[in-house]
Amino acid sequence: MDKAIQHIPISLRITADGSHTLWREDWGEPFHSIYGAIQESQHVFINAGLAHCSVKFEKINLLEIGLGTGLNALLAWNFAVSNCKKIDYTGIEPFPLPQNLLSQLNYPQILTSTGSSEALQYIHEALYSGKKKEISDFFMVQVIRKDFRQVDYNPEAYHCIFFDAFDPAKVPELWTADAFRQLWEALAYGGGLVTYSAKGQIKRNLQEAGFKVEKLPGPPGKREIIRALKVL
Repeated sequence: MDKAIQHIPISLRITADGSHTLWREDWGEPFHSIYGAIQESQHVFINAGLAHCSVKFEKINLLEIGLGTGLNALLAWNFAVSNCKKIDYTGIEPFPLPQNLLSQLNYPQILTSTGSSEALQYIHEALYSGKKKEISDFFMVQVIRKDFRQVDYNPEAYHCIFFDAFDPAKVPELWTADAFRQLWEALAYGGGLVTYSAKGQIKRNLQEAGFKVEKLPGPPGKREIIRALKVL
């Protein structure tokens, strides 16, 4: 267990749609929206991000910054098998959460898709092993346990990026123009990055990095979100 996460007090909580989130006691903040963890992730990352990009690309190489509980990865798996769309998922997570907390998450029970329990288990196994795993004919998962700014990305390697780092007010160093520039270079032309934050400074940082920024309606409890595109 990484010391950086081992000593952080984290508790399990139920959100408004019945799905779990984790609560960081030191920051007084949840990992997901209290208005609905699954509802938020589906709206921001799947509907505004993955579904949008999947129209343009036959196969999706998906990069997530901040795997956290594995919820976004599970929803991406669900999208892949439901739409027979091949997705190669890479998650970046330097600080894995305690396994005893991850094992209690109720996402498969809320999602009810066949195989979702096993899929989430495989995602968590990939988090701890670092090895690439084939969950189905349509979904591959690998987790890199590094700060995303320290990863050497191949140019234009990804078609969609989920940017799910903690609140920029808490970790502003992860939301800088320089950090976003690394992701712009890793993103294929026509691809997009989605994030729950729609703060003006985040928009400006993304634009400085080279992205074309769109503000979209947010999920319940949030007015707007951002989709940032790499265009010619």
